[in-house]
Amino acid sequence: DFFKNLSEGEVEGLCIMSNLIEAFKDETIYFNSNVKRIYILKKGVIKIVGIDEQTGEEIVKDLIEEGDLFGEIGLGQEFYDNDDVAIVASPSISACSFLVSDFEKLMQSKPDLGISYTKWVGFRLEKLSTKYSDLMFKDVKTRVKNFIVQQANNSGKQVAEGVTYKNYLTQKEIAQLVGASRQTVTTLFAELEKEGFIKYDRSTVTLIK
Repeated sequence: DFFKNLSEGEVEGLCIMSNLIEAFKDETIYFNSNVKRIYILKKGVIKIVGIDEQTGEEIVKDLIEEGDLFGEIGLGQEFYDNDDVAIVASPSISACSFLVSDFEKLMQSKPDLGISYTKWVGFRLEKLSTKYSDLMFKDVKTRVKNFIVQQANNSGKQVAEGVTYKNYLTQKEIAQLVGASRQTVTTLFAELEKEGFIKYDRSTVTLIK
């Protein structure tokens, strides 16, 4: 969708500019480099992981899904900390990688693409703002339910019972994303299943109609 306004010839030119990356579960993609790149995830799920300065523990900060951008997405304005990395969460991923300089030239030559990119960045900023607002003003159960609904909307498939999606995160990682303890998230998932809100196992979540 991001490149839908490009002609066939322009898409072919874009393929020449791009570098295809394929990686498998738990492999790391480092984007803190002197050579700045922007990535578009074509297939799979990636988690952005940072380090807690106080405990030294790895913390999942964000989830990147098909069609999302990551890496130097701010084009000079940092979205991630210097030590953050991208780790493959799904069985495999494929992504297109562009030099930031090439990507900037492309947007200068294609104003429609620049507009699409600006809208996407605005959406990402709105998502971050909503996340911080939820952490401040909503209780943990509401945050967990909102996370489940968001995942169902992003990557779910309609089934007879409702909407189901593949779950690539541990309950500890979900807890990090919603700002809660693992024990609390474990208790809430069991509670939501008992209430008939979801069906859950380690690999699949179904949001009941």
